[in-house]
Amino acid sequence: MTTYRLLLVAGLVLAAIQAQGKVYTFNPALISGGGKETDLMLFSQGRQLPGTYPTDIYLNGTHVDSQPVMFIPGPDTYGQQGLVPCLTRKMLSNYGIRMNLFKASTEEIRRGYFSLSLIPDAQLDFRFNEQSLHLNVPQIYLKPPLKGIAP
Repeated sequence: MTTYRLLLVAGLVLAAIQAQGKVYTFNPALISGGGKETDLMLFSQGRQLPGTYPTDIYLNGTHVDSQPVMFIPGPDTYGQQGLVPCLTRKMLSNYGIRMNLFKASTEEIRRGYFSLSLIPDAQLDFRFNEQSLHLNVPQIYLKPPLKGIAP
């Protein structure tokens, strides 16, 4: 009977102790050299630095290209601040999107890349850990598939 009481008391004591997690932070002062200041707050927020990354590009689940893509800060499909790809009309046309349906805006001409937000119901998802960009575009905006002929 005493062993049961001992086990009961030990169980209650262990249940009463809460798990304590540690918060780890990075001290930017540990980085030296390069002579260039880098904003490390992005990493604290779970985001990534803008830049050019080797990327596998998928259109509606089909792999269409692998090439370096430049990413800039901007709102993603869901309105969250993240990285937005800089894709040209020619690239998107080569992937099979009917770009002739979308008029070139002055902003597009100034920036040099097409904003996927101009395609209704289109979504993009950059998975940084996989280095993959997933584009989901409604079927109506895609070129018909070519079958039986050489492209």
